[in-house]
Amino acid sequence: MAEERDSPPLILYRAVSEAELADWHESGTLRSKEGGMEGKHLTDTVVHALGFAWGVFLERGWERGRMFVLEVTFEGDHGVEPYEQNQDGVGPAYFADDAALQFISKVKLVCRVEDER
Repeated sequence: MAEERDSPPLILYRAVSEAELADWHESGTLRSKEGGMEGKHLTDTVVHALGFAWGVFLERGWERGRMFVLEVTFEGDHGVEPYEQNQDGVGPAYFADDAALQFISKVKLVCRVEDER
């Protein structure tokens, strides 16, 4: 009988505001805001995460100030798949619903960007 293997880890990136960074420090993981979207959008590179942050959030006037990029590792049968190959002209977009967020094994801060406009 062939040995069953777990899926390889999936490493994605998410740009976050200071508030979401503080929530990650407090909770130790990513979680949905009460009354907000039930999950998190992520992408496949730091550059794409920054592109989404600048293009989607900062240009629309949301969360001006510091932005941070987190590296998020999913383990096991998380079910996270790309849903858009060129979201907002930036790159691939992934959505991890609340169930998939339970499969996060590691989150680490990889960069910080200042909006000086």
